[in-house]
Amino acid sequence: DYGQGHATPFAQVLSEQLGVPFEKITLEQGDSDLVRFGNGTGGSRSITATGQAIVEASALVVEKGKKAAAHMLEASEADIEFGQGRFTIAGTDRSVSFADLAKRPGGDTAKMNASATFASADGHLSEWHPSRRGRDPDPATGIIKIVSYVIVDDFGVTLNPLMLAGQVHGGAMQGIGQA
Repeated sequence: DYGQGHATPFAQVLSEQLGVPFEKITLEQGDSDLVRFGNGTGGSRSITATGQAIVEASALVVEKGKKAAAHMLEASEADIEFGQGRFTIAGTDRSVSFADLAKRPGGDTAKMNASATFASADGHLSEWHPSRRGRDPDPATGIIKIVSYVIVDDFGVTLNPLMLAGQVHGGAMQGIGQA
C-alpha cells in the first residue's frame, strides 16, 4: 500500500474515464491475492504505466457496460453511448448510470471487471567519454565525463509538469549514479 496520497492520481484518472465520483473510488494495491501483476511504485513510471493501464482497462469496462446496458434498457448495443458516467440510448433520455448498472439486481459485477498492462517504449541515451587515461572509468577515481544525455519519454497527459520534470531529472541522476 503506497498510501492514499500516492494513489490520488490513479483515482483521478479512473474518475475521469468512468465518470465515477472520486470519493467513491477505493484502490487495492500491494495484495497479491487481488493484484495479479505489479512492480510497485517507481517515481515517474507510476502514473505513466498505471495511468495508461487504467485508461485501457476503463475502455474495456465501458465496452462490457454497453452490452449490459443494452440488455437492461432493451436496446441494441450499437445504440448505446457512454459519457459522464452514464450509458444512454442514442437520441433519447433513457439511460442508466455506471453505478446503477454495476449493482443491478441479478447482475454479475464480475462481468464488468477488466484488466490491462502497459509496456513503455521510453528510453534514455547518454554519450560519455572515458577518463583522461582512456580507460572506462578511471580505476583510481571512477570518474567519467558525460558529454550529452538525451531522454525520450512519451508522457501523454501531464498531470503536474513540475513534479514530472523533477521525476525525470531525479530518475536520470539515479541511473547515472547507479551506472
